[in-house]
Amino acid sequence: MLNNTSVELFSAVNDSILNTSVTAFTSSDVEFDSCLKEEPERLQFFRFLTNGLLLNIIGLLGIIGNIISMIILSRPQMRSSINYLLIGLARIDTALIITSILLFGLPGIYPYSGMLFTYYYVIYPQIVPVVYPLALIVQAASAYLTFCVSFERFVAVCHPLKVRSLCTYGRARLYVIGILCVSVLYNISRFWESSLQAEWWPERNVTVYCPIASSLRSNPTYRTIYIHWCYFIFIYLLPFLGIAVLNAAIYRQGSDKFRKCGYPPKLLQKQWNTHGDESQGIRQNSEFRSNLKLPNMPRLTDKLSHILKDEDTRVVKYCTKTGQSLFSRVKERLSDNLTPNCINMIECKNCSARYVGQTKQLLTNRMRSHKSDCDLARKNKSKKPIATVLHSLKYNEFDYENPKVLP
Repeated sequence: MLNNTSVELFSAVNDSILNTSVTAFTSSDVEFDSCLKEEPERLQFFRFLTNGLLLNIIGLLGIIGNIISMIILSRPQMRSSINYLLIGLARIDTALIITSILLFGLPGIYPYSGMLFTYYYVIYPQIVPVVYPLALIVQAASAYLTFCVSFERFVAVCHPLKVRSLCTYGRARLYVIGILCVSVLYNISRFWESSLQAEWWPERNVTVYCPIASSLRSNPTYRTIYIHWCYFIFIYLLPFLGIAVLNAAIYRQGSDKFRKCGYPPKLLQKQWNTHGDESQGIRQNSEFRSNLKLPNMPRLTDKLSHILKDEDTRVVKYCTKTGQSLFSRVKERLSDNLTPNCINMIECKNCSARYVGQTKQLLTNRMRSHKSDCDLARKNKSKKPIATVLHSLKYNEFDYENPKVLP
């Protein structure tokens, strides 16, 4: 929304503020365009509402929102390539808002209300030769940073295996720095497009200033090729066309993934494009007398739904491809000897005695501990009152090499 507003405002500057050929500074010259020239009252009122009020209010809200976004995204746990791009975009948009307020918001107040006289006739003309090129620089950077954010999402959705190599924190930093450098080089000639004109105002006994177009900007070839065509192609057409293509690819990839999983195309189209009224859906579902659950099979289920619809029967489709069917083994089963937290049984080697116990350790570690306790008991180094130790001392030893895991 702010980008579209700034586009209209920059066009207004191109046509009204800097599009003036001035070669003399005397009011008797025919080509002299006075700084004190007044606009129609309706136009003054319109600019006061759009530029003086709406632009300034929305701009201040946008600055607050960008500051909050930068604070949240700058947290250590939020460190990622996409968040770095979003932080860079928030900074660029904040600079764009500030330049828009300085160029269009504050100057729109004086002609209708008479407030900010010093800013309109002294400060504003002095800062235009610098702020105007900066505004175009950050506008170009904002457009291409938005394209980078769309490209990042395109890689994450359409090429997830390349995310680790393409979407890195270092690459995101290079994208931001590179876009800023290219934007500065592309708009470097904007610093020589304007100059300053001074004029004496006898009624107030003060010298006023206004920005005028330089000889470079007055050149017809420069205006046609660079200001009009290059501005349209490189600032509007290429970035926004790229964003549209990437978003279309993301939409198509998401739809294809759902279709491959067996979701009905009509359901996907409804979820992507519309948000139906919930109460209306409940009313339509109540018109059916019975429901029938069928597996979703291409074409066949749709035909059955159409046939059964005449019988007041609603067909509920479900996907037959579950995680169990897509993967032959969801998780590899551990062997019995490596199973922790299990109930185990040990049999005696020479009698029918059996020992049943539960352990939270690995089964192999617990069997090794049993065997060690029995060996220490035979050497009179330990007298633990454990069933396996007592049985080994009186009778025979258990078969610790072949324990059994009970369900």
